[in-house]
Amino acid sequence: DAPSAAGASGIGGGRSRRRWRKDKDDGRTQYDAAMRCLQDGSLDDLDKLLKSRSVAINQPDADGHTFLDIAVMLNQFSCARLLQLHGAVETEAYVDPAVRAKRLQKLLHEKQEALGNILDEVKRGAKNLSKEHEKKRLDCERLEQIYRRWNNTCHAAKKPGPPGGVRLAVTSPTSVAVLITEPTDHCGAVVTRYMVEWSSTATFADGSGGNIYIPAITQEYHLRGLPSGHPVFVRVSCGNLKGFGNPLRSFPAHIVPSSWRELDSTTDRRSQLREAIIEVSTAAREIPEVRANLEAVADADKPRSSVVSQLFGRSVKLHKYPRRGLYFALVAFQEPAGSDSSGAGYGGSTGGDAKAAASASSAEPLMFLAAGASGATLPLVMLDSNPALKELATNMQWAQRACYDWQMVRSLAGTFSEDVGATAFRRHFVDTTTALMGALDMSDLGRVHYEAVREVNGAVVVVSVVRMPAGCKAPAGFNWSSADHIQKRANSYKAAQQPRQEEQYPHKLAASLPALAKAYKGIVTQLEPGLHVGVVLPSSTIDGIRMVVPRTHTATPPCVAVRESSHVSRTEWSWLQSPTPGNSSGQGGSSPRSARTQGPFQPGANLQADVMSRAITLFKELNINPTDQKGFRLYTLEVVEVSGDTAMLLFMPPKRSFLAATAAKAEGQTDLLDVIPAAFMDTCQWGLYEPSMFRLFVQLDTMLSNSIAAWTYQLRISFDQEETKALKAKHTQATELHTRLSEAWAQAQWTGTLFQWGRGKHALCPETFVTYGALREGIRLQPAPPGLPQSPRLRRLGDHHQARMRLETFTSGSGTLLVYSEAEYDPDVHIEHRLLVTQLTTAKEVIRQLLQEIGHGAASDEDFSLCVIEEGAAERRIADDCRPLLMQSRWQQQAAKLILRMNS
Repeated sequence: DAPSAAGASGIGGGRSRRRWRKDKDDGRTQYDAAMRCLQDGSLDDLDKLLKSRSVAINQPDADGHTFLDIAVMLNQFSCARLLQLHGAVETEAYVDPAVRAKRLQKLLHEKQEALGNILDEVKRGAKNLSKEHEKKRLDCERLEQIYRRWNNTCHAAKKPGPPGGVRLAVTSPTSVAVLITEPTDHCGAVVTRYMVEWSSTATFADGSGGNIYIPAITQEYHLRGLPSGHPVFVRVSCGNLKGFGNPLRSFPAHIVPSSWRELDSTTDRRSQLREAIIEVSTAAREIPEVRANLEAVADADKPRSSVVSQLFGRSVKLHKYPRRGLYFALVAFQEPAGSDSSGAGYGGSTGGDAKAAASASSAEPLMFLAAGASGATLPLVMLDSNPALKELATNMQWAQRACYDWQMVRSLAGTFSEDVGATAFRRHFVDTTTALMGALDMSDLGRVHYEAVREVNGAVVVVSVVRMPAGCKAPAGFNWSSADHIQKRANSYKAAQQPRQEEQYPHKLAASLPALAKAYKGIVTQLEPGLHVGVVLPSSTIDGIRMVVPRTHTATPPCVAVRESSHVSRTEWSWLQSPTPGNSSGQGGSSPRSARTQGPFQPGANLQADVMSRAITLFKELNINPTDQKGFRLYTLEVVEVSGDTAMLLFMPPKRSFLAATAAKAEGQTDLLDVIPAAFMDTCQWGLYEPSMFRLFVQLDTMLSNSIAAWTYQLRISFDQEETKALKAKHTQATELHTRLSEAWAQAQWTGTLFQWGRGKHALCPETFVTYGALREGIRLQPAPPGLPQSPRLRRLGDHHQARMRLETFTSGSGTLLVYSEAEYDPDVHIEHRLLVTQLTTAKEVIRQLLQEIGHGAASDEDFSLCVIEEGAAERRIADDCRPLLMQSRWQQQAAKLILRMNS
């Protein structure tokens, strides 16, 4: 719009008017340039204009046409696709080709008539119409050119062919993803729309579904709000300026929106914990003391100066030379400007990115907050000079949770009683960290590390790590120092022969600074949303169960992404639980490999293939040898849902080596891997993916446990009956609520259930497991059928047709020999091998050939023998010079098989 008269008056108004005219002229120039690009098909120039954002891409012109409408009518394939990639839309009414034709004809007639009227006025002697005549003439010529191009295209083109492919995938219990492949034939006119139709019947005639038009650049469209458990039929057709062509039905023909939970009626752990937290929170607020403490959290935005000065004066005493006792250290680090904190491997960046990040970090090292003139005194404050180290693990677990809500920590300052020994650590921790936050003018001290640093002189340091923004100035009295500088300062005491300073300086803490900073990055880094496959490597220690985790994301086990959608449907979950196509119960059937050759899609088979291809990469990165890989079991009790859009399928070691402290697991700490307590991983996971719910849980757990400890002490010293009665009532109520909260927390942890299931102690633990080897072969091992001998060597013989040792013999004197070997992870599991041998091949040669096939070529054939086992008979050893292809016909009709045994 033109500027107002008031704004146009005076000098300022003149400038505003000139600026408005210049902007208007520039906009018209850019519009004309874009139109010329469309008419000439200049793709590069059009791309530059669109990227400059100087053109309103969806603003219609005087005729009501958008840029995409013009590109379609001019039949500019590349320009139309480029416009759609930049968000251009087509006039909705032009879905019907007849509407476009009528409108173009009407517009052209109106412009020609307007131009004729101007010519008539000129003939009658009218003046000053040259500019208007020229404008009308150019508009008419432009529209005539568009009309001719459109008309020629309409006569030469046809309705487009169907899309290249339409696939369906379940993304939630009520939604389906429609995956569309571009059409191979546009039939002379650019395809700009897809029409997606869905219905509950194959005829699409009952009106139970609907249809929608989407841009032709869409590769994946989600149908939401579908009825769960009911089939959905989908078909897609392509549209150009001639209309829509024949639709293509989806493959599979229909799909059922469902969830893996429907198979086992599994409930959502997060929902259960959320309901329990709300229930406990409502009941806890009925206790006045607990309600007051919860309300005080909201008022603790900054540490109270009175509390800080009362505890520590105006400053915090930093300990440069810690002695025996318990200390708290803050490791605040700062990354170089422009550095990338993403990690490498196990879902992080690629190897090239890792090398680039490593080179960047080596060029500009991390800087750490330190005090003192030399810049080598770390922020180290004493917690307790005489701590109870036996309870350190429990106290550390509380600190690791509390660090996700420093506002709650500040609200607790000055509220503890020194007489209550059960909360002594909490009192020292709260007072120390509150004072440190006040002295450093910080409101967040980061995350408490999973284990304390134990110095040689007996000092135990609880470490909290926080990342400061790049370029942040250090507080007064502090400096930014590199880890090398701090370490050199520590080593200088030895060079100066100062044994006291050398002995008491926190050498281990100073040496651990880069590792602590790297661990913090892993704690605060989330997985990319989607479905992942991971490997659980637990080990049992005196301090509890520990797990191997990647340093790039500590909150989850090592894993790699499988697909962008985290949802697993009922069909897919059933397939993975019993990987036998065409039979959800897992009884019989052919392998998924043969099933996938019958067509491009099988429900669940694609997910199994993706899981296998990603898992083998993960096993290699974890240095798990191929023999041990086959014994890893799929955790089929549940799909581990880390958050609403992130889930994992997990493999775990064999039952007999589960939770075993093997040498491989003891050496699990590498540059990419770390070994941490399983409870710490749970804490990181909830704090990272469900922060609001986890903070409320921490507040309730802390307030209730503090109140219970205080009332327990008061009950011991109280002599007033009325007071004792009131205390008991509150103590009982708080204890019940805390027990309810603790049980809900324990049930929400998938790690506890996984450990029970892995050891075979869970009520739903199966008799046989789906192993990685079974998934690769497509066979699920079944329990022994009734009536067969219970000997572990004979319980899985199968029927006599599948147990023939000689499959086929050729007239040339050769044949295929069926031989079995024992799996290293389970002697009861027999792996099938098919060897091409001749009638002269001896048993010794068969042994050598089989050892080569299973990867034991270096083993001596003297340590192995071929044996025949059959139902109801003793095991028989075959002589080394025997020829198996000639001697096995006598067992051809019996349930027997040839097996490779190691000599005892």
